[in-house]
Amino acid sequence: MYCPQCGVELSLNTDTCAGCGQVLIAVKPHVSRMAITSLILSLFGCLLVPAIVGMILGIFSLRRISHSAAPLKGKGLAWTGIIISGVTFLLYLSAGVYLGVVNHLNAGKGAIIVAARNGDEASLASLLEKNSQLVDARSGMGFTPLHEAVLNGNHLHSVELLLDHGADINAFVGVSDNPNALDTPVPRIGSKITIPLKQGVTPLMVAIRSDGKDRMPIIELLLSRGADTTLTDTSGNTVMEIARQMGDVQLVALLERFASR
Repeated sequence: MYCPQCGVELSLNTDTCAGCGQVLIAVKPHVSRMAITSLILSLFGCLLVPAIVGMILGIFSLRRISHSAAPLKGKGLAWTGIIISGVTFLLYLSAGVYLGVVNHLNAGKGAIIVAARNGDEASLASLLEKNSQLVDARSGMGFTPLHEAVLNGNHLHSVELLLDHGADINAFVGVSDNPNALDTPVPRIGSKITIPLKQGVTPLMVAIRSDGKDRMPIIELLLSRGADTTLTDTSGNTVMEIARQMGDVQLVALLERFASR
């Protein structure tokens, strides 16, 4: 507390100012209204603006209590308001950062799926340079960029680029990845084939069903990079069995050649 006459800080339990000799009149301490307001506003922390205002008022009320000529109480209320408002503000800030990161990652996932589907090598390279984890991002249907790149059999260089960046060559899409489309094969734009999600598919299983100009080079590339030919779809078929069911003699011969290595 300070002397109202000269502003000198007063000692506790004194009735006379040591600086000017002013006789002090006892004033009953009262609680700072600003501290009370700070606490009340902090309790509305679900709204960001009241929390910020409450924190500011709490800081000002502490300063006023410390420098007031008249005795003021309410430091505890002010500190409580500041702490509650501060925690609320940090929670809002953390949530904003989290949502921003999630939105950024989701945008990246959509972009790389489209780039792989279209064989856009420049976009693929740019996206993977910014975030290498996108190489195994999943679309809403559960497909990875590698699944999309092999789909129509025309994007050999995109497939190679994804593999060079560590794409999961045996990534599996099946029942657990797309529970809403189990019974109907999914037609893909730009390709005559359908992907039987009920049976589950790896990139190699997708590639052998494609019909583009790069179909066989893509299949050979996947095999040379270690695609597992022993994996089965949920119907129990390996790629060799699928190739035989398709009656593709050339593909069967290619698979047998790699199986004998």
